[in-house]
Formats: sequence, structure tokens, C-alpha cells
Amino acid sequence: MKLFISPTSPFARLVMVVAYRKHIDLSLVFVNPWENSAELATATPFSQVPALLTDDDVLITESSVIIGFLAPEFFADSRTTSQLSYSISLISQAVRAFATQRFQPDSGEPHPFIERSESILSAMLPKAPTLEPLSKDWGQIFLGIALTYVQLRLPEIFQTAVSIVNQDAVAKFAQRDFMQKTHMSNLENHPASILAL
Repeated sequence: MKLFISPTSPFARLVMVVAYRKHIDLSLVFVNPWENSAELATATPFSQVPALLTDDDVLITESSVIIGFLAPEFFADSRTTSQLSYSISLISQAVRAFATQRFQPDSGEPHPFIERSESILSAMLPKAPTLEPLSKDWGQIFLGIALTYVQLRLPEIFQTAVSIVNQDAVAKFAQRDFMQKTHMSNLENHPASILAL
């Protein structure tokens, strides 16, 4: 199976971490979704990552759906499903704020999505569950990935809205093997597959 990813995509990272920890080898195809590459557009008309092309040429998009395909047992447990949902919602708001800022014209009023997403994150992050940085629980792993992305893309919000306990936990969580293997600096080498990470 082929997984289309971008080294900076937190959604792709969720899928890569699941595949890595479950020892599911996927070929990695590196694309830049900001550029609407022909390779990505050919694989998926949505031009977004992650996208999984199965061995029988079936396309699956959306990180939660791909995770459900690779690890259906996650959705049999309401707690893990809820934590995955919460984590993806955090990531979605952070991506929307970051992407809208990135493509904001130099002149004119800031797009209202920026303020809306930042406001939602500022309200939700102080209420985030406590991250247990060494936990093997999938809900904790998803939360750690989400908080790590907020720290990367929206550092001011991370510093002001995330509890000190969770800030310290994120620093420890980022040192875990699977976080190092899926870090964008490691992915710059374009490993051929999940097991090559």
C-alpha cells in the first residue's frame, strides 16, 4: 500500500505513527499539498494528505478513516475514539489558523477564520486532558501529536493556553522513538517506507 504524505502534515503523522507502532509497512510517497502536485492530484482529486492507496487500487482519504482502516479496533473503544476525535479537532483548528495566516494577503483585514480558530484553541487547550508522555494508550499518543503540532505552528497560543504540566509533558513526549522517526527533519531524507523510518 502507498501512503501519500507531506513531512509537515500532522494528519499524515497520526497515520504514520499508527502504522509504525502496529508494524504495518506502507510505501511512502512524499508530496507537497500546497503546490497541488500532479502526482497527488492523480492519486486523489482532493489533493490532500494523507491519502492511502491500497494494494487493490482503492483510495482512502482523511486521517481518521485511514486509521479506522488500518486499526479498526480503535473505534471499538469509545474512549480512544473520543480522544482521537478531540485530537483531530485540535489539529484541524491549528491547521486552519496556520494555513489561513500563511496565505493571508499582505494588505487587508485578517481573515475571520484566523481569529475564530485561535479563539477556539485558546478556550479548549486549557481544558485539555493531562498528557501522560510515556503512555502506550492510543488516546494519549493522539493527544501528544496534536499538542506537538500546536507547539510547532502556533507557539504563542501553546505558551499561553497549554498548562505548564502539558507543556512539560510535550517536551518529554517529543523524545519518544516514534516521534523522532516521524519528525519532519527525519522525513526530509524521504524514507521509502514506514519500516525504513
